[in-house]
Amino acid sequence: LDAAPSTGARCGAYRRAAPGRGAMAHDEASRAAAARAYASDAQRSFRDLGGDGNAQTNDAATRVAVAARAAEPLLDMKQRTTRDDPDGFMDTFFRASRLHYIGTWKHRYEAFLEDLPEPPKVMPNKLAGEERIVMHVDMDCFFAAVASLGRPELQGLPVAVSWSSGTKGAGELSSCNYLARAFGLSAGARVNDALVLCPNLVVMPYEFEKYSHVALKVYRVLHDVTPHVMGVSVDEAYLDVTCKLRETGGDAKTLAEEIRTAIRKETGCVASVGVGPNRLIARLATKHAKPDGVFLVDKGDAREYVSSLPVGELPGVGTGALEKLKKNIFADTTDTITCRDIVATSVARLRTTLGPKAGTALLDACLGVDNREWVTRPPRRSVGAQVTWGVRFDSAAAAVSFAEKLATEVSTRAKKLRVQGRCVTLKLLRAVGNVPDGMMKGTVGHGVCDHLTRSVTLSAGATREANVLCKEVAQILARLDVPASEIRGMGVQLSKLDSDPGAGKGRAGNGGRTVGRVASAGRQGEWSERDETRKNRYAAWFGKPVEDKNAKNGTSPVAKQTTPDNNRTSPRDKTNAYAAALCGGQTRILASFARGSGKPLNNSRLTQERGAPAPASDVPRSPAKRPRRTEGIAAFTCASYLLKRASISS
Repeated sequence: LDAAPSTGARCGAYRRAAPGRGAMAHDEASRAAAARAYASDAQRSFRDLGGDGNAQTNDAATRVAVAARAAEPLLDMKQRTTRDDPDGFMDTFFRASRLHYIGTWKHRYEAFLEDLPEPPKVMPNKLAGEERIVMHVDMDCFFAAVASLGRPELQGLPVAVSWSSGTKGAGELSSCNYLARAFGLSAGARVNDALVLCPNLVVMPYEFEKYSHVALKVYRVLHDVTPHVMGVSVDEAYLDVTCKLRETGGDAKTLAEEIRTAIRKETGCVASVGVGPNRLIARLATKHAKPDGVFLVDKGDAREYVSSLPVGELPGVGTGALEKLKKNIFADTTDTITCRDIVATSVARLRTTLGPKAGTALLDACLGVDNREWVTRPPRRSVGAQVTWGVRFDSAAAAVSFAEKLATEVSTRAKKLRVQGRCVTLKLLRAVGNVPDGMMKGTVGHGVCDHLTRSVTLSAGATREANVLCKEVAQILARLDVPASEIRGMGVQLSKLDSDPGAGKGRAGNGGRTVGRVASAGRQGEWSERDETRKNRYAAWFGKPVEDKNAKNGTSPVAKQTTPDNNRTSPRDKTNAYAAALCGGQTRILASFARGSGKPLNNSRLTQERGAPAPASDVPRSPAKRPRRTEGIAAFTCASYLLKRASISS
């Protein structure tokens, strides 16, 4: 598209020349005004091209989008959950998940690196007074840009990428080009809302293989420049070009433009480049290089440049950190907290508010200091698999089966990567009770949840075998004892890795495993128990007003917290449903282990879990006659016994 003027020439330490608008001072008001002007120009260009009324252009683009969706087999299937499709759900999810694709991109990049010579282990010594030059290369609107490649019908039109496409689509936009952004769209916007703001929006489906093909071309261009390339993701990377510039005698701006030209020529896509004395400054500079430009911050100007930025723009400074700073340090001001404000705060106070490590790191970042080690090929620390969409279970057995499938998936990935691990972690997303309607993405998103994490460390040594991981994960799930109907997401991770398959065979103590403290999850959390800050945060995410179902019903938060627990069965009176699922048909053995004798217990709750009615003779015991036992713990023993026996038999 040539309608919007190119911004490739934009470059400077504090000043950035907007096309046709002259030099612009680097401050918040000027940048906001420039953004509004750019959006206005883009909208005017779009209208001049016939975007508002050229039905023929829109029809051609619509046919392209429809054809792309028709060619995607994943869109032929009805939206399913783990309940609807227990056998095929996981495979479909991983093939369709954008987050899964981004998370596993590292595997493809590592395979790409295997064909390249090993880069120098240590960066060459810098000359006296020499300034280190780091570049951050970030592709502009990567998914949307790739969607437009080879499709002239999409040129000059607002384009976005999502699985959803209709006016009722509740899916999110993962990427949209700058013509779409001119209408107020951004990544994360709902498709139905986006089509209201921009009726001519062309929504293309994901094309993961195409993204990988283009991304590898980009990385080949970067590795042709220098071996010191640190891949971040499918669409961004860092380059240390200190040695390159020393050898050629060139300057950073010229080299950055050469890299952008080579990427555009090789792929047809546009990249923006930030340049600075370290990774932090280079990444911050990229925000001001976009779209389609270069932004340079010299070493001598780095501290002043960072001090003028809002602290929220720093990588790693999220909503939680900002809330702590606002509450404990900057409660008396309503102004935006800047990096200059952080520098003026004592390090002791920052450490008290954020913690010793985080407080010190934030102060360094606000000073423009980044002493992180440059690692071209960082070692892998974990292997995992996680599903947080479409997770719905009706029984403990279904949850156990799904956990075992995740563990098997982790085992498969570990074998492909030739790694083993000694720590197994299970992560659960547990639904919060009585959450207002609309607080989730789509109809089967996870919504507002508590995140529960439990780990065990294997004393027998590192492993990647599926049967071991399945056994550990199933037993963690049983110990957590979260009702299956409340689970909205699940993940399994293998950590403490050892890349040597023959290493880590230690002494097998405690039956070959050392169990971390796996405490029960306890009762379900309630929406009314969330403080107003967290409620407002969720409301902002989902675009919904803060609403409390308890307030509608006239129920006080205190009563809501206490009443359900009074009606719940004591842990001493219930059989753990997961242990029952693990024990399979061994109900008599389960009951015997639960009581600690050879006589079976009343198994009405276990029978009800399996769908059969409770026997008529099942009369609750009075508290005075309650036997001294903890059935759940004993049931775990039963499960462990049966699993161990099965393992020995196999």
